[in-house]
Amino acid sequence: METSKKNIYEVKEMLLKSPIRERLTHEFVIPYKDMIVKQIEKPIKGIKLLEKNKDKQLKMVIVGEVKCGKSSLVNALIGNEVSEVDVLEATSNIIEVVYGSDSYTKKNDYITKIGLNIDYLKKNKYSRYTRS
Repeated sequence: METSKKNIYEVKEMLLKSPIRERLTHEFVIPYKDMIVKQIEKPIKGIKLLEKNKDKQLKMVIVGEVKCGKSSLVNALIGNEVSEVDVLEATSNIIEVVYGSDSYTKKNDYITKIGLNIDYLKKNKYSRYTRS
């Protein structure tokens, strides 16, 4: 967690100290200055939001066209083959990956819930979600 705090801080500082931002703060006449300032502020707002919510649970949804690598991405992020990968279409339902002290797989018609004993899947004390 300490590493992510440090990374967020470094990115924020880099954005705040950017040469473009510094030039814009001076009284130079720059065409489309207001538009440029708004575009520069967007990532800073995102960084501030990350900083504010750094201890909350992150939920991700991966959506894309058929055969574009969604399952491979999920498997790479988890570090485990949780989603079938094939030359043909292989995954046709929703996969939810959660922390479980013991590994398990529960399937119904639409969702496959996979529990894995991986530390970074654990929910922290700041999480407002509970495992069902």
